[in-house]
Amino acid sequence: MNGKVMEVNQMIPQIMDALRGLGVTERGIWRNHHDLYLSIGKFYRSCGVTQYSAELMADYTCMIEKKFKNGEITRNRYRTLLKAADRMGEFYATGKLQWACRPRGSKFKLNDYFEELLEQFLSSTSYHPNTKGDVTWAVRKYLAFLETQGHHDLANISIKDIQAFLIYSSRHLKGGSLSNVRGYLKIFHMYLQKTEQLSFDYEKILSRPYRPGNKNLPLPYT
Repeated sequence: MNGKVMEVNQMIPQIMDALRGLGVTERGIWRNHHDLYLSIGKFYRSCGVTQYSAELMADYTCMIEKKFKNGEITRNRYRTLLKAADRMGEFYATGKLQWACRPRGSKFKLNDYFEELLEQFLSSTSYHPNTKGDVTWAVRKYLAFLETQGHHDLANISIKDIQAFLIYSSRHLKGGSLSNVRGYLKIFHMYLQKTEQLSFDYEKILSRPYRPGNKNLPLPYT
């Protein structure tokens, strides 16, 4: 599709359909994605342009970067706006999106709250697709474990829950894999802290090595 004339206002609903094809829930689309592309459409209209242009998109990203440097938008908003711009460029070039946000058939099923939380977190990142798949697997596994512990949201999450998850994971993951999981959880909890959704000293617990204990923990998935 590269080189074809494409109307931005027509691309936006097509990108929403592509996100649905990746498994993003309808609520997640309207809550976490739709307004990002409306921002792009508004910029194009202000420039008197209706058709997608790589040059104009570069101007848009420069505007976003300037707003961030001037303190007009948060870091999370800055990253999600830039990611949306990248996705629009990808869609223009290929006619599709490649985004490992929720692999079909995943055995780590989540409630709606955690599903949307995961989607929101992933939309704030810009990993290579392969790395994003690993991050998604680790965080989804963690959230699924929290559900088995009786948590349906972040209200009562504590360091003890992270410790319990690491002990559980150490029973079936090798050292290298467990180290990667700890790293991905650090990034996830950093995001939760920056967005003021959860705040406690997670770094110390996620930096310590854990070995299988004698505690009988509920096993959510294997």
